[in-house]
Amino acid sequence: MSFGTLLIVATLLVYFLRKSKRVVLSQWQLARRGLLPPGPATLPIIGNMHQMVWNKPAVFRWIHRLLKEMNTDIMCLRLGATHVIVVTCPEIACEVLRKKDEVFASRPSTFASGTFSFGYKGSVLSPHGEQWRKMRRVLTLEILTSSMEQKLHHLRKEEYDHLVSNLPSSSTNGPGHEEEAHVGALFTALNHVYSFCVSDYIPALVGLDLDGHEEVSMDVMRTINRLHDPIIRERIRERSSTLEEGSENKEVRDFLDVLVHLKDEEGQPLLSLQEIRAQTAVSTIYLSRKFIHYSSIIYYICLKLFCCCIVLIALFIPTSTDVGNGACSSR
Repeated sequence: MSFGTLLIVATLLVYFLRKSKRVVLSQWQLARRGLLPPGPATLPIIGNMHQMVWNKPAVFRWIHRLLKEMNTDIMCLRLGATHVIVVTCPEIACEVLRKKDEVFASRPSTFASGTFSFGYKGSVLSPHGEQWRKMRRVLTLEILTSSMEQKLHHLRKEEYDHLVSNLPSSSTNGPGHEEEAHVGALFTALNHVYSFCVSDYIPALVGLDLDGHEEVSMDVMRTINRLHDPIIRERIRERSSTLEEGSENKEVRDFLDVLVHLKDEEGQPLLSLQEIRAQTAVSTIYLSRKFIHYSSIIYYICLKLFCCCIVLIALFIPTSTDVGNGACSSR
């Protein structure tokens, strides 16, 4: 092993030891002050992650066994630098979900959620804070209103008619290359947004991408940005040209137009480019989740109808192929 390699290994070792020292000290200080519920013994840096891996896939049985052995209704597991609070008591659960809602209601910060929301600029994946409140106000006061629903009703109807009229050609020709890439990226984002990533629990590993999770997330965003950015930038250029011409009462065509044309008290654009990109990306990802839900329902209904048809056909199939000889006359 060369001297350069030894130097790199030694540097990484010192870096991780310093990181682990800070994590252990913070855990010890919290436990000493009595701020954390009881929990099983932990290892430096990884905490209880090794136990979770050993007990896969029935991790919930391991957690229930720990609660029973410790004779407690609330327990703290440490997965790297993340504390997981397990609650089984209804009274404690009510306190967590109602009285301490602001503390526990925030979305977890993960590499994938931060990447998909452009650094938590959108509404759905952002942790509780000022940015989340801002985007929530935008959605509740400008987007999800009855007046906006009525204003865009005729446009949605036109789009429905266009979609139905294109069904025959779409079923014949199939989806295009860009459509397949877009849908594939959205489904991949759904699968990775809150899936296990080792760097989410051990922040010192961010950038090493030991499990390939980070590269997949960034590849998804490269595809989404490649397809979304031209449309968003074109709408922003249209807004600029509209302001120069002085025709500000131009009819909005969709929610993207609403986001682009929002203004603050000083007449400046309310949302930045990153906020618009984040909101459109996150909204599209979660709309695909609704599509999966409804497609599952349709699949279930079709399966039930298919089974019913099989039963009905079976009732009318003769028990013998000798139909002409009166094999079914006994019915």
